[in-house]
Amino acid sequence: MENGLVLLLGTGVGGGIVLNGQLHQGSHFQAGELSYMFAASRDMTLENTMGRRGSAVVFVNKSRELLGLAPGDGEEVLQALEERGNPKVTALFEQFCQDIVYIVHTLQISLDLDRVIFGGGISAQPLLLEGIQNKYNEIRDRVEWFKNSFEPIEIGLCKYGSEANLIGAVYQLLIEE
Repeated sequence: MENGLVLLLGTGVGGGIVLNGQLHQGSHFQAGELSYMFAASRDMTLENTMGRRGSAVVFVNKSRELLGLAPGDGEEVLQALEERGNPKVTALFEQFCQDIVYIVHTLQISLDLDRVIFGGGISAQPLLLEGIQNKYNEIRDRVEWFKNSFEPIEIGLCKYGSEANLIGAVYQLLIEE
């Protein structure tokens, strides 16, 4: 991709920012540490960072608690979402997707990106891409200046899904040699 973003959703929110066809690493090699973005300027605590609000692990754990389930993976949570059986879990998922879209929106308007792709374990779930696309479209429909000033961004999935972060780490080691 020429100008885009790779977002990996897992314990936190990591990313790779591609500008002019090159991975942007930043002055201190910290570009893409999106977990530390604040969700709101008034509450500058770790709990109000996108790493917590956009964490797939936090979403699954909160959902399991709402469903009365013991700690575990996200299979039962995603099943409950597909069945739309629990409105609280559905609302939590929609807020999770909204928080991810806030990251996308902020970087789109800051860096003029044309594409964002998602990886991480939760990216294997079709509901994720659908939920994020829906929330992105809602913002474009609701916020006239955004719709009129910025082209829609292409939203998709990483080719390597939940392995994307590991492949990226190995790649960095290989090119350093």
